[in-house]
Amino acid sequence: MLNIAVPRQTSSVTKHPLRFRFEVTSNCSFKCQHCYLGQETLSLPDLPLADVKEIIDKITAGPPVKILFQGGEPFERSDLFEILAYARSKGAAVSLDTNAWHLNDQKIRKLKEMDVESINITIYGFTAGVNDSFTRAGHFQHIQHILTVAKKINLRIHLALLVTRRNFCQFFAISRFAREYGIKKIHVDVFLAAPNFPHREKYQLNTPQFIVFWAMIRPFLKLSSLRPHLMRGTSPRPSAEVSICDANRFPLIKPNGNLWPCLFYAASMGNILHEAPDDLWSKLAHFNFEERLCCLCLEKKMDRIGQKIMSSNKKAARLILRIYRFYVRIMRSI
Repeated sequence: MLNIAVPRQTSSVTKHPLRFRFEVTSNCSFKCQHCYLGQETLSLPDLPLADVKEIIDKITAGPPVKILFQGGEPFERSDLFEILAYARSKGAAVSLDTNAWHLNDQKIRKLKEMDVESINITIYGFTAGVNDSFTRAGHFQHIQHILTVAKKINLRIHLALLVTRRNFCQFFAISRFAREYGIKKIHVDVFLAAPNFPHREKYQLNTPQFIVFWAMIRPFLKLSSLRPHLMRGTSPRPSAEVSICDANRFPLIKPNGNLWPCLFYAASMGNILHEAPDDLWSKLAHFNFEERLCCLCLEKKMDRIGQKIMSSNKKAARLILRIYRFYVRIMRSI
């Protein structure tokens, strides 16, 4: 993992982040082959509750913030509801990333009572056969039950669909599934892994899939979700918002308190338990996201052919990255 040395901000005003991801545990109820968490994270023990509360104190000491709690699987912590309640008491808007396996009717209603902003459930397909091949038997049916209960009590649920080589065509079923359960937002992203990831070939998009997704399907998903009534032959009707990572990054707090600039970029900017928050926010303000984050993220999402081109031909790599930066600006402006 990289450690970033960044000069301190000279201005007396430090920009406090307004959104955070917080991995409160690396433990999980599933053992997915494609999991993005590396062994370094998976080996981290959970922080004591007192340390978790200290971190919450530090990130809520400025303007109002939003905190997305995640793992691993956050419900692996027996004190998760206490953590959520403490963050709410500090004025933070709270969301939760979960695989939903530990959720039940009682917990769903308790989350509603706590005024949790949204529950983000990861899904890999819109049939049991596809989804459960990534996780475990019965997972899709359980998600359907949780979505039914959440819809009845008007609890806001978001879905996260990870596109891989094995479930590439699943996004065609997004709209139907979203309407059935009243889903208002689905986040779509492409599987990302380092070149030495052992199951890379099984999940990484091949070159034709990569080109089709980024050049055609990705813009179509975004445009059609924003303006479904413009599609010929369809009538205006509610549609789920489909969001795709367009450089809308916010920092990640790891289970040991280390601060990363982004979910998928293993670069520690320091530990929030041991450093002054303003120093960490200053480092974030100086970090060159566009060059060092998004471009490396793109490279990791490409298959071996694309990575070989980028690593062996500097001119080709620069051209690809320039095109990608322009593409990101266009997508963000839509």
